[in-house]
Amino acid sequence: MRVAVGGYLAAVNTFATQKMGLELFQRVTLTGDRVLRAGGREGAIAGFVNGAKQHQWDVVPLQFVAPGVGGKVTSEAHEATKVGFIDLLRKNDPVDGVFLQLHGTAVSDDCDDCEGDFLRTLRELLGDKIPIIALLDGHSNTTPLMVEQASVLLGVKTNPHYDFVPVGEQAARVMARMFDGSVSATSAWAQPAMAPALQKIYIAPGWPMEPLMRQAFNLSRDARVLDVSLLGGFFCSDSPETGISVTVTTNNEPVLAQDIAEQIKAACWAKRQAFHTDMVPVGEGVREAIETDDGLVVLGDLADSGGAGTPGDGTVLLAELLRQNAKGAVVSNI
Repeated sequence: MRVAVGGYLAAVNTFATQKMGLELFQRVTLTGDRVLRAGGREGAIAGFVNGAKQHQWDVVPLQFVAPGVGGKVTSEAHEATKVGFIDLLRKNDPVDGVFLQLHGTAVSDDCDDCEGDFLRTLRELLGDKIPIIALLDGHSNTTPLMVEQASVLLGVKTNPHYDFVPVGEQAARVMARMFDGSVSATSAWAQPAMAPALQKIYIAPGWPMEPLMRQAFNLSRDARVLDVSLLGGFFCSDSPETGISVTVTTNNEPVLAQDIAEQIKAACWAKRQAFHTDMVPVGEGVREAIETDDGLVVLGDLADSGGAGTPGDGTVLLAELLRQNAKGAVVSNI
């Protein structure tokens, strides 16, 4: 068997002003054998390649496009990415399956769902019979189009994310079963009307996502179920499907897949109050920091988090520290 691998990882904050354009995309694109090393030993592709080696498949690298996190992708960059993948697939034709690492939040100037559009483009080339399995980041804003065009979508199950390798290996196992005919993947999608802030979707004891993930895991233990992915979403992307989503894949059990997805959707909605975030006004936060005797205090400007794609050029905290005559304060980056 010949399997192609690649990645398209653009995390988009649609409120950020600096767009991610073609020059950036070209600068960070990996090709050839470098694709197989993308993410190092802890990456999703490494996990999939581990599984491919066990099955003695030939692995064909496509490209790995990872501009990171920022403002909207330009239409030119998105279209060029699709063309690059199509050209490489045609050059390496035939392939029996495709594995992709996606982020799940890409938005361009004229497309609210870049990953769905990307998968549709590949599907139009490959036809209905070639398995396309995609791994999604835990912050993915998963859409019905993505579910429709991919054979299987597998989300990471941790946040912070540290399970890319095992989920990549899971993708190889599912693909092997699709190759031998023992699995006919059917998927369902559901989404509660919730777009929680990033600081509320950690998966750890005491956080609201933890019992929901445990429920998803327990439901995935049914032998008919291939995967249950509960993804927290990326509320910084202002697109129609922004927020928590559930994708369930079964072995030819579409009704079961939808039932499980709806169960988890209902459980998320029942815990919606736990996802509310109480943020401290800047003036109050600085005052409390000055008055505390408990040691170091860290103030985070959540509206200007570089990790969420903003330029990090806000001066609101600095201005307030000066206004209140704070002593011994350090501004870490602007």
